[in-house]
Order: sequence, then structure tokens, then C-alpha cells
Amino acid sequence: MPVVTFEYTKNLAIDRDVKPFLNGVHQVLVDIINTELSTCRSTITCHEDYLIGDGDDRHAFIQLSIRMLPGRNKTTKDQLGQYLLAMIRQEFAVAIARYDVQLRVYLTEVERDYYYGLT
Repeated sequence: MPVVTFEYTKNLAIDRDVKPFLNGVHQVLVDIINTELSTCRSTITCHEDYLIGDGDDRHAFIQLSIRMLPGRNKTTKDQLGQYLLAMIRQEFAVAIARYDVQLRVYLTEVERDYYYGLT
């Protein structure tokens, strides 16, 4: 079920690196939260029109959001969040060094009672 949303600002120029990065994210989800690879899916949004702080062109962001079904303990979720943040820092280090980049990882649990489509 994990649904991954990757958002970033266009000034980072990381377009061609995002899909390989997300393949790695899918594998991390399999390894850490014990999900099936075939259930992982991602969307990518490159923001061309955005405003951060005072609007300086050197501001940028990368935001990775993961929605998943409940059942993982706090330790597992902490491990996942920290690992994903480290992956972002490593994979996009060159782009991050050029800008004032805000990095965020959000983990959200979706209540089973309100998630439809499970068989």
C-alpha cells in the first residue's frame, strides 16, 4: 500500500535522478516496513511555481511523503524516516550544496477503516 509522493523545486535540476532514487525508496520500504514491492507506488511533482520565505531564487525544497497502513511501531517508523532523510541528503548532495534547501520526510498512517480497495 505505501504511496510515495516526491516533491521538489525546479531550480534543483534533479529531474533525471528522481526515478532511480524512488526505486531505492521502494526497496527501503520493503526492507524496513516489510511491505511487498508490487504494492509500492510513487508520484513525482516538480514545482516550477513556488514561493519559499522571501522568494529568493536560492531557496529550494525536497519533500518526501509516505502514506502507509498502520501497524509499525515507533522505532520502525523512526528508522524509516531517518534512513529516507539520509538517502535524500546523499543522493541529491550536489544540488543541496548549491541552494538553501529545506528537506522534509513525512510519514502518515492511513486508517484501514477509511482505505478502500484492499482485497
